[in-house]
Amino acid sequence: MWYDIKIKYMIKNYNELIQNSIGKNKIAREYILKCLESGLSSIDPKILIKKNISFKDDILKIQNTSFNIKGKKVFVIGYGKASGKMAESLENILGNKIHEGLVIVPHKKNLFFNSNRIKIRTASHPIPDINNVKLSNEIIDITKKASDSLLICLISGGGSALSILPDSNIEFEDKVLIINQLIKSGATINEINIVRKHLSKIKGGRLAMVNPDAQIVSLIISDVVGDDLSDISSGPTVPDLSTFNDAINLLKKYDLWEDAPKKIKSHFEIGNKNTNMETPKFKNQFKHVKNFLIGTNDIAVTQIEKTLKSFSIKPFRLTTFIEGESREIGIFLGSLAQSIIYNNQPIKKPCCILIGGESTVTVKGNGEGGRNQELVLSCSELIKNIDGIVVASIGTDGVDGFTDINNTKAAGAIADSLTISKSIKKSLSQQQYLNNNDSYNFFNELNDLIITDLTGTNVMDLTLLIII
Repeated sequence: MWYDIKIKYMIKNYNELIQNSIGKNKIAREYILKCLESGLSSIDPKILIKKNISFKDDILKIQNTSFNIKGKKVFVIGYGKASGKMAESLENILGNKIHEGLVIVPHKKNLFFNSNRIKIRTASHPIPDINNVKLSNEIIDITKKASDSLLICLISGGGSALSILPDSNIEFEDKVLIINQLIKSGATINEINIVRKHLSKIKGGRLAMVNPDAQIVSLIISDVVGDDLSDISSGPTVPDLSTFNDAINLLKKYDLWEDAPKKIKSHFEIGNKNTNMETPKFKNQFKHVKNFLIGTNDIAVTQIEKTLKSFSIKPFRLTTFIEGESREIGIFLGSLAQSIIYNNQPIKKPCCILIGGESTVTVKGNGEGGRNQELVLSCSELIKNIDGIVVASIGTDGVDGFTDINNTKAAGAIADSLTISKSIKKSLSQQQYLNNNDSYNFFNELNDLIITDLTGTNVMDLTLLIII
């Protein structure tokens, strides 16, 4: 058995989670955790950089495109949850060809990176502070130096918070306030980013406009549904089709417009009338830019499919585009499991349903938790008393909080057919914890939180339901 072998797993409590059940459930837990491990390993930024980039005789090859950098300086900038590992791997490839570099990663004392030419600085995430602004200005300074040079941008999820540079008309505190309100309202990441772009000097393609004399190459790991480059870290080097009017309508949609800070309302109203204030939207403005997508949720799901087949378990990829309320997705997933158990539809067991994407939580209670934990909690009631069934869901970044605001120490949670009976013995009401958005404490009591710590990557979430 895997849990009898001393292996360093990304899931810190890997062995404990397997031992926390019996019979067929225990076996199904082995399978599901091994799948999650394989999925996480496949999206390690160091591996993704090595797979997509090579360098020989002054020729830098990225996927199928070659760049002759003989006699050119190379500058590196970046920000996001994966940018530290990306920078380390890139420096291993380019070495002293890199003239100067700086990337911004989230604060985490136990994450260290081995790079010399690229400075790796930490900043506050998910709630930015004034240090984030300082580091963002340093990113701008390096970008300005890169005229007639190659500027490599390392972009990944989390960058929207890590790199924050409000428009001169906007107070830092006001921007943080309105974005946090949007997140708690249940707005999607696409919607949140539209507002972010129209409050920023760096987002929505504006970073690429800082120095049109530089040759800019962006290496991007996606954390958004559909892999729209304009949404990943709010698309700093990509044309933006959204408008000030879109931003205004979104704040109205979530009942935030009337009480929004005055300077934000004024900025949006003026921008809505002045096209010169809009984000850059035309391809001819980006002739000096090439964007490469190197990491996606699809890569992780594909690897999990391969792992399942090695166990002779049929994978059933439901979607990698999931969005919506976590608890509703959990209920749907549980209902689908019942259809498989009782009707052999849409697939026969042994099988695994795979879901990728990112759900949201509309916070109404005052508990602790996150979208993945809440999804598993809502599903647990529908899979009770069905032997050999396990559901697990994690955020690939390793820190699953309420949509990004109140992070917990857990990546997600795991449940099986005995979860509800265990909770009853401990006088835990599944429905009460769900109503209070308190999934973290529910699974903490049952020792069924999935703990990974910060993974150094992020391609949204992975949800698996295995039936054996």
